Amino acid sequence: MGMYKKYAPQDTHSYAFGFFPSLEALTHAPHACRAVLYEARAHKSDALPKIHALCEAHGIPFIQDDKTLSKLAPSENTFIMTVFDKLSTPLAPDKNHLVLVSPSDMGNLGTIFRTALGFGVGHIALIQPCADYHDPRAVRASMGAVFSLNIAKYSTFEAYRAQFPHHNAYPLMTDGACADFWQ
Repeated sequence: MGMYKKYAPQDTHSYAFGFFPSLEALTHAPHACRAVLYEARAHKSDALPKIHALCEAHGIPFIQDDKTLSKLAPSENTFIMTVFDKLSTPLAPDKNHLVLVSPSDMGNLGTIFRTALGFGVGHIALIQPCADYHDPRAVRASMGAVFSLNIAKYSTFEAYRAQFPHHNAYPLMTDGACADFWQ
């Protein structure tokens, strides 16, 4: 299984590290899951049989590979990872969107995804430049919420507004200023 290497933004796949993000990937986006790799220590978890059953149900390889996981895992206590194809999902014109302008921190982005999903907002527009939402740090911080969201990137806020000109916009800015595009 030595075919997996540290995540790089240009890769066509990414990794969901941990039991809960893996369960979320297998539950909400099994079509994108390539394989699940786990360490022998993962057998201590009650989640492992659930993950194994989901892998069997969807024909996803379920492989014990301590060496690869120890090489790629972000910490010593990461016992499982799901390899998934990067997702790209369009935003629905009839749904509310959360528009994030240039979020730059992977952890914060993942936390925002998790919070948005908790509030029932399932469509998120990312205005570039922005953090890579496929980065394993963002996926892990999202606790797998990324697999339940429609997320689309836009080069500029104007590009987003051109596609969704009739969506109401409620900007929140820390300094209370209004940008030119709101005037």
